[in-house]
Amino acid sequence: MKRRHFLGVVCGGVAAPGGRLAAQQRGSSFRVGVFSQGRLDDWPLTGLTKGLSDLGRSSPAVVIQHTQVSDYANLESRARELLEKGPHVIVVYGATPARAVISLTSSTPVVVVSGSDPVEEGFSRSFARPSGNVTGFMGATPDMQGKRIELIKEAFPSARRIGVLFNPAASVERRFVEQAAEAAVRAGLELQPVEALGGDDLAASLATLRSMGAEALLTVPSTALTTNAKAVGSMATRSRLPGLFHSREFAVGGGLASFGANTYETFRQVAGYVDRILSGTRPSELPFQRPDHAELVVNLKTARDLGIQLPHAFLARASEVIE
Repeated sequence: MKRRHFLGVVCGGVAAPGGRLAAQQRGSSFRVGVFSQGRLDDWPLTGLTKGLSDLGRSSPAVVIQHTQVSDYANLESRARELLEKGPHVIVVYGATPARAVISLTSSTPVVVVSGSDPVEEGFSRSFARPSGNVTGFMGATPDMQGKRIELIKEAFPSARRIGVLFNPAASVERRFVEQAAEAAVRAGLELQPVEALGGDDLAASLATLRSMGAEALLTVPSTALTTNAKAVGSMATRSRLPGLFHSREFAVGGGLASFGANTYETFRQVAGYVDRILSGTRPSELPFQRPDHAELVVNLKTARDLGIQLPHAFLARASEVIE
């Protein structure tokens, strides 16, 4: 693997400890709940544990309680199970899982990692002054879908039909598709949305896109897809659909390319907020963070497997090239 340059820090300096508790309290055992839909890939979870370790909070001083759910139907019951374990802080991956947790507690600190706008989702009244017990990190900005469309057009100048996978039951994913559709019209492209919930129906969704004549694939930030990123990336390539995904995990897993915030670095920054909360800082004192850097990751092995010659200008933009 070749890196073109050092991956930029996704969110501003947030790792300093709060220092509100006495020194001996830092040695106490704390429980950090992690709640996600689907299997949380090792990449973000490793970022969280590494970030906590770097701040002196490793096992057994900090115990991570990871709860994952396979579908939307039992989100609330699984969130309740996690809360009953008494975590000192909960890290939630995805807007829909976050909504389930936030509906059940107004006291346990919650750090949300989501591609959606926390104000639009009702998690907070503002970015700078979070409401109540919730703060967090955005994994995307409103213009990111437009930039992905631009990159697809640059990578595949002859393509006209772009397939997009999303979960129509998730309002945030519908908004991302709307943003991508607007950008596609401006670029002279046709966007073809297809429902994809992950799991067993993914192969059928990709086959549907192929039958519709899709020439390339786009994904929107989706917890269901991201938590199975490696499988999704490799399956898209086997379906002969060159994809531009929203997270590097897809490209690492065998997809063609990705453009988005670095999930590992985001979760390292989350560790900084967790550390400060465990030290006594209130979530309302920790502003929501937007990504200030997005990375383009290109898998050249996949390009060769697909018989694709990517333009030099596209490759020149890459933050990381997987040889």
